[in-house]
Amino acid sequence: MRRALPLLLLLALQACDHPECALGDYSAAECRVVAEHHYARLFTSTGVELRFQRPEATTADSWDALGVLDERTPGVVHARPATLGDFAISVQGEAGDTLTLSLRNVAPDTALTVDGVGLEAPEPPVLVRELELTLTDAPLWIRGERDCPDRLRLLAAGDVQTNPIQFERIVEDFHAELERGIDAGEPVFGFLLLGDLTENGDVDQFDRIEQILARSPLPVATVPGNHDVAGDDYALFNRRLGPGNYAFRVCDARVVLLDTGDASLAASVEARLPELLDAAGSDHLLVGTHYPVYPDRTGTGFRDGQQAARLLADLGSAGADRLLTGHIHDWLDYPAVSVGDTTVHQVVTGTAGGTQGLGVPHYGVTRVRLGDDVQTCFHEVLAPGYPAGGEAGDPGDTLCADP
Repeated sequence: MRRALPLLLLLALQACDHPECALGDYSAAECRVVAEHHYARLFTSTGVELRFQRPEATTADSWDALGVLDERTPGVVHARPATLGDFAISVQGEAGDTLTLSLRNVAPDTALTVDGVGLEAPEPPVLVRELELTLTDAPLWIRGERDCPDRLRLLAAGDVQTNPIQFERIVEDFHAELERGIDAGEPVFGFLLLGDLTENGDVDQFDRIEQILARSPLPVATVPGNHDVAGDDYALFNRRLGPGNYAFRVCDARVVLLDTGDASLAASVEARLPELLDAAGSDHLLVGTHYPVYPDRTGTGFRDGQQAARLLADLGSAGADRLLTGHIHDWLDYPAVSVGDTTVHQVVTGTAGGTQGLGVPHYGVTRVRLGDDVQTCFHEVLAPGYPAGGEAGDPGDTLCADP
């Protein structure tokens, strides 16, 4: 009788299903899953280990792809939470070890604690916090938590590509959008950047995007687009910005971002969709991808139409309030995509700067208002030389009224 293969050997055989990951082909969706988990954990040059954890985690035995860690100079670690809400990082080393931790992409109103001891809020309000840590024998925990208003806003857009100057104008408008949200009693919690941050996915273009995002007054959660990952052999998106497949809570909403940069979902991510889309305990469910799932007027979509149909079915079954996508350089509203006996509301918002052809360009963001229900509208940030008053796509009455 043949013996069963040992578990480790079985896992090794399964890993051979994706030999491109061993060769550095990060244009493949499954390889980016490997990369996003890799960069959520770090051993420093002095042997200190840092791990992004789920906010509710209490033990440092595991880690989760909820951010990116990078030691750019010895003893100084940059940590970028990928989420807009609460986060946790565990730090382990020898007693007496010291470390400078530079936290990026952390909302100014985030209450930071180190092993339960609260830290002062930054003055002036910025997205960067510098921590000097001294370790003990036990894991040290850095946690961030945000208070929740009754109503709030998120912003969303994708497709910067060849027009970072217009994207700079959009980021500058975030300051005014913060004021508009306060006037409306709806604080703006963050920005969802839905892929195609770059045109060719090279180092200089990612440098430029990081420089622009460093001036944002809002934290940013993002996914890659096809222009960010095509031909990638260095996992640049994951190395710079972290995961592309992750879920987090923003107060009463669950936000799920899915990496469709190569016009598909990784098989391992598709298998996790019931878990990722489980909004139990949340009033609303928002999902963000780069590629639209509903194909009408959206050009080329998923490479596998059946996979797109399965994702739509999962979104309908989970009761998703909005599917927010990019890829098409326009603002397109599909409020009732039929999925069996239910519907999914898809909003295409590829309006962050990418060329829109020969017509009058309409750049800006989708404003997502969260309260008793979910509302979406298009907020335009005018391109130079164009007057106000136009329509993006065919939004009807979904142009935003300010504030």
